[in-house]
Amino acid sequence: MSFIETPYGRIHVQQTGREKSIVWLHGFLENLNVFYPLVRAYPHPAHHILIDLPGYGESVPAKNFDFSMQQMAKAVEAVLSSLNVEKVHLVAHSMGGYIALQIAHLFPERIASILLLHSMASADSEQRKENRNRTIEVVYKEHQLLLNEFYKN
Repeated sequence: MSFIETPYGRIHVQQTGREKSIVWLHGFLENLNVFYPLVRAYPHPAHHILIDLPGYGESVPAKNFDFSMQQMAKAVEAVLSSLNVEKVHLVAHSMGGYIALQIAHLFPERIASILLLHSMASADSEQRKENRNRTIEVVYKEHQLLLNEFYKN
């Protein structure tokens, strides 16, 4: 297990390979493990960088971390700087897509390409935001209900 200390927290990172760099950004309520099957199946040599975003998996956010997409993007950039990685291909699932787009906005020189999986380049509708906020509320208040729903039997 590898950790990188950043101003945004202690970030859990796993790497494989040495070729072109591919950064895998997970979604809401996920961690870097979600990408293991895809990384294993990837048919070409690559430097895979899997990151547990701050507050997810093994990563611990800084006390003042605000969990905005901008802060998440800066945390990813801090990891890339620490690893001396200049240009990357981003593969981003769901919430990771919003973070990938923030990285492209804040640090365009870092981006070779972006692949969005179950994510959108446009802003969320008010209804989508309300649904997400309800989910967040359930996670905080009724996490057992959520677990029962996702892991029936």
